[in-house]
Amino acid sequence: MYGGHYARVPMPQYVFPGLARRWQELAPPELAGLVQMEHVEQYIDDEGIVINNYDLKPHQVYFTRHMQPGFMGTCRYDLRGPNEQVTEEAPLTVRQQLLLLAQLAFYCGVGYKTAMGIGQVRLALEKPLQTC
Repeated sequence: MYGGHYARVPMPQYVFPGLARRWQELAPPELAGLVQMEHVEQYIDDEGIVINNYDLKPHQVYFTRHMQPGFMGTCRYDLRGPNEQVTEEAPLTVRQQLLLLAQLAFYCGVGYKTAMGIGQVRLALEKPLQTC
């Protein structure tokens, strides 16, 4: 939520830090350091990831006692921040970390009530992945 309202657009500053926290909770100790929350947040704050295109529609899910507002559709993110080099302290670049988190979203979901099946995500890559 921002202010007293629900976000009806998957803003990068809401989606990816939440996924990074989830990574820290789920990853085994030897892999937890692959995602560095402060680097991901700084990349987002520097507008390194932006929404390029979207086709979203408001949608509500009605529960017995309340309604949960949200949205359905597609959203494309572009990574436009600089490419940095891999170091011993950072075995993955921030771009690689964001791709890892995007793939995690399929398993964890994003947003509210993910354990109930809300916030489902499917990653659709437009370009084939390149290996380093």
